[in-house]
Amino acid sequence: MAAAVAKLQRRIQLSRGQECSSNISSLVGSYRLIDLLLSAENRCLVRSFALARSLTRYGVPFNLVIGVRTGPFGAHCWVQKGESSVSDHRDKAREYVPVLIL
Repeated sequence: MAAAVAKLQRRIQLSRGQECSSNISSLVGSYRLIDLLLSAENRCLVRSFALARSLTRYGVPFNLVIGVRTGPFGAHCWVQKGESSVSDHRDKAREYVPVLIL
């Protein structure tokens, strides 16, 4: 995980200021197809890292967020642009307290 985070951080730094005009919602939608292939407990991390990697190619500014909650314990990963989650419903992200933001 540490290696994946470090690699993504490098890609984010390299892509700053290079934003292309593209249809972000179309790109996000294509990554939602991953949901059909992975179990619910694993897909947010894989989908978020894959989407983040693609967004760096287009120079789109974003944050990859990993959050946790208690009662019941859980962890979740999502991509947000500004204050809005682009990788899942904003209500889901509100259930978690961010512990890492890239």
